[in-house]
Amino acid sequence: MLDFFLTNGLTNEEKGQISKMLGEPTLYKKGALVYGEGNYKPAIGIVVSGLLLVKTAGETDVTLRFLKSGETFGVSAVFSENSEDFISRIYAEKDSEILFLTEELLMDIFGRFPRTAENYIRLLSSKIEFLNKKIRLLSCKTAQQEVYEFLTANCDENGVVASQNMSALSSSLGIGRSSLYRCLEQLEKQNLIIKNGKEIKVIYYEKNI
Repeated sequence: MLDFFLTNGLTNEEKGQISKMLGEPTLYKKGALVYGEGNYKPAIGIVVSGLLLVKTAGETDVTLRFLKSGETFGVSAVFSENSEDFISRIYAEKDSEILFLTEELLMDIFGRFPRTAENYIRLLSSKIEFLNKKIRLLSCKTAQQEVYEFLTANCDENGVVASQNMSALSSSLGIGRSSLYRCLEQLEKQNLIIKNGKEIKVIYYEKNI
């Protein structure tokens, strides 16, 4: 029985019923393109097994994050009429199985289990909140923006940044320690991060594409 964001708050019986509706997963061999130009599916993808690698779609080919079992992608695009713009590509980091939920299947699930529609709306709302936070951040000073971008680029799937020596971090960012502390303080006041000793956690870290 697969647990993912749509099944939050459902009973085991309801989860079992949804699992039966999902059909068989698609197998992708290591290195295969799962999602991107030339291999687009207007559907939510659920990682059943394996590991996926998310990279930027531009020429820089920067690694964004990894997706493991139970995590999803394509949440924002499933009902979109525009399938031409890709900000990322997803590859199979190792042999992986993916379930795809089409618009038709999602509407069927929403109709039978109303709580799943609420869960979908909650997730989209959190994504909007995340984007609003980033828009507000982009209007801040450049140093603060650079610190935040560095933290989001170097955190794990839970948003946790590995312990950083402040001197090394300020050197990496090319800003003074006092400026770094001010930036971290402002980010914490905006509820974008939590700083606990040397550990920094990015609160509004977007886990789904």
